Amino acid sequence: MGKYWIIGLTLWLLSLPILFAQNITGYEYWIDDDFSNKVFTSVTPTSSLLINENIDFSTEEDGLHIFNIRFIDENNKWSSPLSYFFYKPVVQASGANTITSYEYWFDDDFDALVNTNVTQDVQVSINRNVEMNALDNGLHLFNVRFKNAASLYSTVLSKFVYKLPLTISNNKIIEIQYWIDNDMASSQNIAISSASSVVIDENLDLSTLNSGMHLFNIRVKDENGLWSSTKSQFFYKKETTVTDNVIVKYQYWIDDDIENSTTVSVTNNASFELLDDIDFSAVMAGLHNLQIRFQDAQGTWSSTLGQDFLKVAQSLDDHLWAYYKFDGDANDYSSNEHHGVSYGEVSSVADNFGNSNGAYGFDGIDDYIDLGTWTNGGAMSISFWARWDAFNNYSRIVDLGNGSSSNNIIVSNYQTGGRFFFQIYSTSTVGITTPSSVVDLGVWNYYTVTVDESGYMKSYMNGSIVAEGTGVLPRTVERAKQYVGKSNFTQDGFFNGAIDELRIYNKVLTEDEISGLYSYLPTNIPNEIIPLSGIELYPNPITDNLYIDIKQDGDYIVSIFDISGKIVLQQKCNGLKSTISLSNYESGLYIVRLQLANSFKLFKVIKK
Repeated sequence: MGKYWIIGLTLWLLSLPILFAQNITGYEYWIDDDFSNKVFTSVTPTSSLLINENIDFSTEEDGLHIFNIRFIDENNKWSSPLSYFFYKPVVQASGANTITSYEYWFDDDFDALVNTNVTQDVQVSINRNVEMNALDNGLHLFNVRFKNAASLYSTVLSKFVYKLPLTISNNKIIEIQYWIDNDMASSQNIAISSASSVVIDENLDLSTLNSGMHLFNIRVKDENGLWSSTKSQFFYKKETTVTDNVIVKYQYWIDDDIENSTTVSVTNNASFELLDDIDFSAVMAGLHNLQIRFQDAQGTWSSTLGQDFLKVAQSLDDHLWAYYKFDGDANDYSSNEHHGVSYGEVSSVADNFGNSNGAYGFDGIDDYIDLGTWTNGGAMSISFWARWDAFNNYSRIVDLGNGSSSNNIIVSNYQTGGRFFFQIYSTSTVGITTPSSVVDLGVWNYYTVTVDESGYMKSYMNGSIVAEGTGVLPRTVERAKQYVGKSNFTQDGFFNGAIDELRIYNKVLTEDEISGLYSYLPTNIPNEIIPLSGIELYPNPITDNLYIDIKQDGDYIVSIFDISGKIVLQQKCNGLKSTISLSNYESGLYIVRLQLANSFKLFKVIKK
């Protein structure tokens, strides 16, 4: 039939008592390395899952295989794969699986095997004397296998056997020898009166041994001068007992970061609760390992205890590797303190919402920001507001790497035009580019790039996908040449324009999360808006088209927000009069913002 039942495979997601567990929302399985034919099954979210499913193995070849399975949680995080060996036997005709003969041999001497035919049956009882005269005394391996009516052999069964010397009647023990660990040179020999059995009742001197685990070895010698095999037993030597010893200090660290360990002194206690005293606030969301050890009143540290735990993200900010507001500085406003240093003449400029000093401007000549050295990679996202004022060759928003063609993660314009470009250097080099120009000079847009665990890459502009394709997963490594506005490649140009709200995440942002970041309307839009005199917007209410007459020459940007603060339209206009089509928008209240140079004006309009 080629089908087997996989029953009772249960996954539990555990965490420390102070953390939340994640729910399983689905699983997928595949056979051997055939990941492309994996089978995915979604389940009702649950913290534990029992799988009882009939799995079709009819297309698999007979023999040994590996069954692989992994699980996905509510945050689209996959577990590590679980793998199990299984064997698909040959399908045989009825009556073919009966034993007709068996053969056996010793050690590796297959050429000297002995074959014996038996009456055909489904089971055979072997009860015979096996010739061992040609074997040396000592340990050997007895091997046997069986053949069925279809001339197929079973796997080999092997058992150790020991061939003793010729039996000597009334043999007696005359000496005992013992030693500790591998120190046979310091063994102790004890002569005894000839006896067939011995009870050892003796105090052993262990004063020179270090505290900890050891191995006690012992053997006996008979009247013929022959030693027995060695009998060994583990034992543990305790440290010298200290009366009323107490814990005075403990030290803990997360994962392998012992350099940033925290040491806490405590009031003398033999025991205490410590979970409430451990600070997890700076730990990023995801799976981690807590390492902790204790020091007693004698100044002796205990062995280190380790415990895996899952920190559940309480907000999107918990997934930040770095967050640069660029509000007059290049500081990292996540909890990780990956602060940047600006070079050239990076300057504060108005952001997309008119906040003075709300973004950083780059002159396209030598301005850039160095983000320092820190580890990133794997599934991730990068989002930011940007305004290109000119297109230099592959002018960078970011280039996170270790030099040219060295683990680079690149976001830029493509060549010297307005196509948006996202590229990763890893096990291979893959880039995705918008099919046409989407970047308009002088216009603020919100951009996001993501790469998931499979290496699939996506680029978004203003919440909508503009490019996607199969790519490659960035290596998780420490990157030391991480720049904003500058390339790691000498042939590329510097960025000319403005950048704001740069965020780097350790997760793949969903479309809803990207839309939420893009639609966010800051509460700090300037209260004092420089008036644009004589502007007319009509009609109001609007049926289909909104007409704008600014009464002056020049390019300007129209941004329209719905009542929730989401940007629903952004358009660059020029000339005295412009027409904005709202025929496809829902009825309701909208906010229209006009931007001309550094001047802004807000209007409320109603769409019928």
